[in-house]
Amino acid sequence: MKPTLFLSGPITGLSYNEVVAWRDMVRAELQSCGIICFSPMRGFKEWLGGETKIKESYQENPSGTDAAITDQDYFDVARCDVLMVNLLNTKEISKGTLFEIAWAYQLRKPLILVIEKQGNVHEHPMVRRAATYRVDTVADGIAIAKRLLLPD
Repeated sequence: MKPTLFLSGPITGLSYNEVVAWRDMVRAELQSCGIICFSPMRGFKEWLGGETKIKESYQENPSGTDAAITDQDYFDVARCDVLMVNLLNTKEISKGTLFEIAWAYQLRKPLILVIEKQGNVHEHPMVRRAATYRVDTVADGIAIAKRLLLPD
C-alpha cells in the first residue's frame, strides 16, 4: 500500500488558487516518489475554481455541506499516515484546520507543522504540542514527509 499524506491548511476566505497552489506543488513533488496526497479541495474545481473568497460551506452543493466537509476531512485524517499543516502567512485562525490538528493528535498521527518561527495567529500551546515536527518552509515539510514515508 502506498504511503499517504493529508494536506491541511486554511481555506475559508482565500481564493481557490491560493488554497490549491501549495497543495498542487507538494503533490507534484511527492507523487513521483509514490506518496499519495489527500487534499480537502479535491473534486471542488468544477464549482469553486473561480472563487476569489471561499465561504465556510456551500449548502446548495452536496459536497459543500457542513456534514460533507467535516466527514470527508475526518475520513482523510483518519486514513492518512501523516498530516502536513501549512499555516504560513495566515491572517486569521482557521477553525477547520484546528479540528484536523486535534483529530491527528487524538489518532496519534505524525504532524508536520509548517509555520513561521514566531508571530503566527495559530501560536498556541496545544498547536505546538500537537506538532511532531515544526518547520518554517514547505520545502522542509516535504523533506520530512519523504523521510517519514519512504524507505531508505
